[in-house]
Amino acid sequence: MMEDDLFDVMFSEEVRDAKKTVTNDVYHYTSTEAGILGVLATGKLRLSSFDFTNDLWESRPIYPQIQAHADDADLVGDSLMPLWNDVDRLIRRNAKVACLTQDFCVEGTAFISDALRGWNHLALWAHYGENHRGICLRFDKAALITEFENATPDTASNFHGPVEYRSVSVGLGPHGLDVGQIQEFGLDAVARVHASMHADALFFRKHQDWASEAEYRLVRVDESNLPFYLPISTSLTGVYLGEGFSEKTIPVLREVLSSYPGVDVYKMTFGNRRFECMRLDDLQLPTEPSMAMSYPGKQPTRNGSLTERIALLRDAITAAAAKREQARQLTSHLKDTLVEDFGRLYAAGSFPETKIEMRESITAIPAAVRTRAPGTPGEQVHYETGVLLILSNSTDPQKRLICAGAFQVLDESKIRFHVLVELEPPDIDSSAQFCPWKASIDVPFDECEEVWASQFEALSAASLTQIKDLQATSE
Repeated sequence: MMEDDLFDVMFSEEVRDAKKTVTNDVYHYTSTEAGILGVLATGKLRLSSFDFTNDLWESRPIYPQIQAHADDADLVGDSLMPLWNDVDRLIRRNAKVACLTQDFCVEGTAFISDALRGWNHLALWAHYGENHRGICLRFDKAALITEFENATPDTASNFHGPVEYRSVSVGLGPHGLDVGQIQEFGLDAVARVHASMHADALFFRKHQDWASEAEYRLVRVDESNLPFYLPISTSLTGVYLGEGFSEKTIPVLREVLSSYPGVDVYKMTFGNRRFECMRLDDLQLPTEPSMAMSYPGKQPTRNGSLTERIALLRDAITAAAAKREQARQLTSHLKDTLVEDFGRLYAAGSFPETKIEMRESITAIPAAVRTRAPGTPGEQVHYETGVLLILSNSTDPQKRLICAGAFQVLDESKIRFHVLVELEPPDIDSSAQFCPWKASIDVPFDECEEVWASQFEALSAASLTQIKDLQATSE
């Protein structure tokens, strides 16, 4: 036997033979979504029907014997199945269970002291803890039982305790239901008393295959088919994050845990075939360079609460929209003039070797003076629009002549015109290399038509000198 095998055998035997002490903690494994958005967000642990358990001993009916005194023989019908189905509904299917894991301290070397802790179950993490991506909740058992008993009304029965594991079970054995009692007291009453008298066999006995779960249960029997939700606000003491828990979920976890002061949070790690858990203080996110840097809006210029700043922003957007519409209507004729002038500048068919496109665009407006978002400081542009004319060489589409004009409506009824003529890309081989021609001018509104006429005349002259070079490329 290899040396490492000897150590494995030795430590396994130490765990088997060591003194074990059960603690007051119990654990519940679950997925991230069910644990955070279900249990923690609602403050309640769900007890679900036995129909959803994994062990067939529990997820399938147990049919008790039906006994009848000779005087009651005529009460038994031709078939017992309808009666058995009602018994199963009243007992097993109306029973709800919360499955928890017990916690054991193992006396011995430090190497094995955590071997049987409630958070240290590989199979439970894999089966119930979303394959190590989920969470495990730790509860104070005594406090949880108190909450359980306080939340159970007189019309329900509650039981709690550890599960016993067996290789073989005969179900309820000789324990059955008496037909005379059913007739006298009703099946619902007899079934409830029967469940109380034989709770261990009905609710706390599982197959040996599940023994590693070391389960502790809370069981409630009532008259409803719906799950039961148990408050946990005073009993939750810890949250363990699986080895594969997504760090992107930590902000959500931090928010829901704000309702649980004093709850410890741990992160599971795994190495060399051993689980370890590291306590996380304040649920710190991983340190990234960007986290320490400033960014726009981290400290807003506007003062006030979030609600106040939202109101200010909405007011600014509404006011800007109103001014924009007013300016658009005021200058609709000026926009029509731009479109008509550019349409005449290079009429279709005037230049057969040139492809001509025209569309609405603010290309002529320099980026530094374009309209700002509502509410931001700086020059306020209420409205802007323009026209873009693109002339392309028919044999070299990449070579284009850009002709553009635009105007902006500013405060105090002022209009700003922009014109631009530019060759793309510049003709670096030409002896007369073309430099972009552009201009901007502010004018009062009542002078805008006259000023635009002169600006367009200059733009026409600048552009016409370039069309020859553009066409010459195709020759």
